[in-house]
Amino acid sequence: MPSGFLCPLVRPCPHAATYSSTKCLAGHRPASVLLRGFVGGPHNQEIVKRPDEELVQTVLAEFRDILGLNPFAKPLFSRVFAWHRGMPQYTLGHLIV
Repeated sequence: MPSGFLCPLVRPCPHAATYSSTKCLAGHRPASVLLRGFVGGPHNQEIVKRPDEELVQTVLAEFRDILGLNPFAKPLFSRVFAWHRGMPQYTLGHLIV
């Protein structure tokens, strides 16, 4: 069972997502699931400046499209954490120190 997905640069969507309830509860079929969406990445830093609710709605719309979620499904809760430029982006040929 997959534990998430990454979007290619040619598709504007959340940079990545993980299915946390699948990773943590392998083989268990809960009535609800825990999904985590990651936005921004090295090519879309501006998105993290948007209001939290807009980010939640953006990620939810992409989950509906990519995962085929019920269009009427609503999150039980959501949390937004912003780590501006929080993940190092190495370039091809970078030196290992």
